[in-house]
Amino acid sequence: MIASPARAALVIVAVAVGSALAGAAVDHAIVLRNPRRFRPLSLDAGSQAAESRRTAMLARLTDELTLRPDQRAAIDSIMRHTDSLLADVRLEMQPRVQHVLDASRQAIESRLDSSQRVTFAARQPARTLRLPQ
Repeated sequence: MIASPARAALVIVAVAVGSALAGAAVDHAIVLRNPRRFRPLSLDAGSQAAESRRTAMLARLTDELTLRPDQRAAIDSIMRHTDSLLADVRLEMQPRVQHVLDASRQAIESRLDSSQRVTFAARQPARTLRLPQ
């Protein structure tokens, strides 16, 4: 029978390895399999996608609430201002989010052998931070 301190150390190591494997499995199953869901944040508030979403939402609100032209204009202005504020938040948060993702990727890579690192790197999308001009 293994001594108590040795058994405790063995259990701790087993839990750590199991946790790392579970984390890698979750990352692989969720993040890598759903690239559209976990895409880099767009930092361009004036992008066509943001404009399209805002226009569609404004049209729905106009139809559902029967907005008058003055209400529609005021709500559009509010939505544009909100988009601008959200772009600022994204700009502030993107470096922190990127740091967390990079640290996670480095932790995973540190547990891989050289051939696994090559395969892992090939699976990773190109990472370029796009800042607004």
